[in-house]
This record gives sequence, C-alpha cells and structure tokens, in this order.
Amino acid sequence: MNIQRLIIILLFSTFGNLFSQIRILNQSLIFPDSAVLYVGVDNRLKIEGTDSSKQYYVHSSYGNLKESAFRNFNTFYLYGNKYNYRDTIIVYNSKMQKLAEQIFRVDFINNPVTVLDSIPVGLITKNQLLKAQRLYVIIPNCLLRSMFDILSFNVTFDCKKCDGFSVISNIGSFLSPQFYKAIPYLTFGDKVIFEEIKVKGVDGLSRKLPSITYTIK
Repeated sequence: MNIQRLIIILLFSTFGNLFSQIRILNQSLIFPDSAVLYVGVDNRLKIEGTDSSKQYYVHSSYGNLKESAFRNFNTFYLYGNKYNYRDTIIVYNSKMQKLAEQIFRVDFINNPVTVLDSIPVGLITKNQLLKAQRLYVIIPNCLLRSMFDILSFNVTFDCKKCDGFSVISNIGSFLSPQFYKAIPYLTFGDKVIFEEIKVKGVDGLSRKLPSITYTIK
C-alpha cells in the first residue's frame, strides 16, 4: 500500500468518525432522539457533538432555516401543509463541509384535551376521585413536552345529594380542598363535570378547553 492511498483512507476514516459524532436533537420533545418536527410550534433544535469550528450551519428542505448560523440552540418553526411528511436537515461546519444529515418526520398537532390525573375521561370510582390531585392537559399521540399551563377551572356536581355544593372554582391545576368534601355524597350514576378550563400556551395566549365529565361507577 503506497503512502498516498494510506492518506486517502485515513481522511475518509476521520470524516466518518466526525460525521457519526454529530447528532441533531429536537429538545422540544419528551424523547429528543425521536426525529420528529411539529408544524406550527417552535421546535428547539440542538446540535450535539464536536467540531473544531464551534459554529454550525443548517439547511432545511421544509422549515424557515436556510444555512443560518446554528450554535447551541435555535428555534425552528415549520410552516406545514398536509402534503409534506418529512424534512431533511443537513448540518455543515464553518467550511461548509457536511457533518450530519437526518430525516425528520413532520407531524401536525392534535387538539389538546384535559384529564384528571391520568384517568381516562368516562367512568370513575369515588376512591379514584379522593386520590386525584390535579388536571393535566395532554395532546394525544404527541411527543412534545407540555405546551399548556392550566390557569383555572370550575367543578360542577350533577349529583342527587349534592344540593349543598355550588360550583367549586379552582386556581391553577390542583383541586381545591372543597372538592373532596363533596365526594362522600356521590352515588352511582352521578357526574363530576370539569368546565371553564382556561389554559395558557407556550405562545403566551390564553384559551378555553372543552369541558370533561366523569361518571361514578
């Protein structure tokens, strides 16, 4: 093997190792390695790895980044449509040498829903209600981290023996102590209705989510 051929092999080997050291992560996800981008939200992308230039450039086939400076974190917004289902992101160093290429699945966000603790909406026992602590906002089949904070909500009891309990107002996501005082009066078929659920999104805007109802079994 001559020296020139050896040098070429070493260069390819070095580039291969460098390529494998660079990863593109979406820090907005519960599992950043999932390689998913969501339309209509800020995807916080992070380049994880090493390169002597300490500066990266990124090219997206779909989003609003186009070879812009890309250091530790960068907000990446997708203007999606129903005809695109993937986005190829390529990372370059300061010399515009390709360091990494990754295909991300592009998903749309489902409408958010509210649940009491982790109990599916529907039938519930009095014991489950006594142990419940708070409301959560979830987005079905979505890997994004929590996007909403609950500001307030009301609880109404559709109950044969609950005439003495008016609408219970709650600030924040946790149930108020008054809520638990009504539980002993509930019987089979009574309903507990969570309504006027006001939330604040990561965009800073407040909105109201649909009410949810649990029925005593």
